[in-house]
Amino acid sequence: MIIKSFKLGKYKGLNFNKPNIYVNENEINDALKKIQTSYEELIDKDKCIEKGDHIYFKYEVKYEDENIPNQIISNYHLKIGQGFHIEEFEKNFYGLKKSDKKIFDIIFPNDYSVEHLRGKKGVYNVEILNIKEVTYPKLNEQFVKSLEIDDINTIESLKEYIKKDIYNRKIYSENIDLINSIMRIILDNVEIEYYDEAVEEAVNEMINDINKQIKDENLSMNKYYEYHKIKGEDDLREKFSEEVKTTYLELRTLEEIAKVENIKLSDYEYNNAKKTYLTKRGIEEEDIRDENDFKKSVLLKEVINHIVEFNTI
Repeated sequence: MIIKSFKLGKYKGLNFNKPNIYVNENEINDALKKIQTSYEELIDKDKCIEKGDHIYFKYEVKYEDENIPNQIISNYHLKIGQGFHIEEFEKNFYGLKKSDKKIFDIIFPNDYSVEHLRGKKGVYNVEILNIKEVTYPKLNEQFVKSLEIDDINTIESLKEYIKKDIYNRKIYSENIDLINSIMRIILDNVEIEYYDEAVEEAVNEMINDINKQIKDENLSMNKYYEYHKIKGEDDLREKFSEEVKTTYLELRTLEEIAKVENIKLSDYEYNNAKKTYLTKRGIEEEDIRDENDFKKSVLLKEVINHIVEFNTI
């Protein structure tokens, strides 16, 4: 435990000017569309294959080059018309139905991803096993309620919610100085005491980590001091001590405001934030090291949104 005592000070009514941020109707409608598409479903289709359909088929391919072994795939999945395969291959599926069979040949282009097939001819014998088309929920009040966002029950209220979300994201990207200025005053208003021994222990752990890193990289501590413009160990300890205190001050302040204001995340808000995070970084859900820490970080970002709202006019 780092914090000995804590008292939250004034965190509302600081009267900063509201930033001049505009959210247009196209941005709101695009966000609505993304919400709908994130709830897509695949249903079986008896009609002909069209662009956007998911098709499942088996095939055998024989190559004119005898040095290239033939292939037999028993169940292959392809979303047609999305560029996952070369156009010359995909165009042969349009118009086919479930259980249809077809034999066709293609010449692999000279820039084909599989180098040994470039310029070669392949003869495909395919059979369509299943076709699924993508459907999206209708944008109505039933769908809005299914999102289970607090106090959001109509299309209009969902649009207002989206508008506010876009507004908040623009503040982060365009007005981070405003957030920093508000937070600086709120933190200055806090009364806080730390356990000196706990702070020192945290600093020692940080220094041990630095020593290990320097050893692993075959560097010297003097080089580290020089690179980071640090005068010596005492200066480093002072710097790390301030970092520890500031980190705990910011975290505890945001947590206390969340508690006082009863700020919580809906499942939709959390899952949407997680999906955005994973997509932006190109990683999978299992790559998140600690789900609880991640959820807390999402909540604290929402607290900051409220803080901006509390303090701008």
